[in-house]
Amino acid sequence: MNTLEALYFPGIKIFSASQAALLLVFDKLHILGLIEETADTKADIFTRHGFCQAIPPSPLGEHRKRFVQLITDIARRRDDYAAQLSALTIANLHRSSKEIEDSSRSLAAQLLSNGPFGGKEQHTAPLWQERLLLALADQLDREEEEIALQLARSKYNETKMFQALHGNPVQETSLALETLLQLRIRQNPLANNAVTAQLAAWTRLYQSATQRPNTKIFLTTRQEFADHILEGYREKQNHEAPQFLSLPLPATLGHEEQQIVATVKNFRKENEPLRSEIAAAMFPGTAQETQPVVAMWTEAIANMFPKKTAGRMELRLYDLSKLPATDLLGVSNSCSGEVLAVIH
Repeated sequence: MNTLEALYFPGIKIFSASQAALLLVFDKLHILGLIEETADTKADIFTRHGFCQAIPPSPLGEHRKRFVQLITDIARRRDDYAAQLSALTIANLHRSSKEIEDSSRSLAAQLLSNGPFGGKEQHTAPLWQERLLLALADQLDREEEEIALQLARSKYNETKMFQALHGNPVQETSLALETLLQLRIRQNPLANNAVTAQLAAWTRLYQSATQRPNTKIFLTTRQEFADHILEGYREKQNHEAPQFLSLPLPATLGHEEQQIVATVKNFRKENEPLRSEIAAAMFPGTAQETQPVVAMWTEAIANMFPKKTAGRMELRLYDLSKLPATDLLGVSNSCSGEVLAVIH
């Protein structure tokens, strides 16, 4: 069977139901970690089941424990660090790239001056500004997901109660799908400067990794990051990057991680030959005619994930073979990223 792997960027974890749907297509996602792993590192459920693999960045060494404490503190004390950082991040969105870089260094200095990286520590910890920025972006995304789930659960229960009180037939619906709708309502597009800053942080940290996977597919779930790369391609090549494939996916696989794992494994088992054909079609220039296999894939998705309860999203693939994503992002000594995949 053809195996299909991709480099997921610029996120640092798979944590949402919509992100997990990518595991129906890809056998493994390579994801840049913030810190090096140690013997006591506890992997997330998707890594434990072999769906994801962490890319170790340059080691923090003696600073690792302090950085973990800082990120844990940020996650727990939302009324302190996270609130201040969120407000300052929003304020930065209308500044120039240079001002963002200067202010994020200043912000980090304020945050760390009395924290675990206080004093001279902050100047010697490698790429700590980049790690902090990516950690904060991940934390804010998770908070949006949690709020969306709370709003969806409230609306879901209210709808069910209303239908029952009025004697109406209970409409087939999905809490997971309602959550996704709430998330899309709440999720504002990232400003260009924020996109640039986050991609720059990810690129510098990825560049520091000593073992970078030679994956031909770069994958993102945010259109803003894909647009940044596609615009760079258009400017340098004087034409748009050609889109050569589009695949439907369920918009959500639910919220229970164990159930998501079981669903992914079951779909892979039931559709192993089809997934092999899809893997072969994921690269431009293949002789294989893609229309029949895409039709079979669409049918398989419809059978296992009805649109009414699971929703739909689209995985679009673009041909970057003439100018790979690594070149567009400025990653040296690398030749991966000939295909850009994005959820739409």
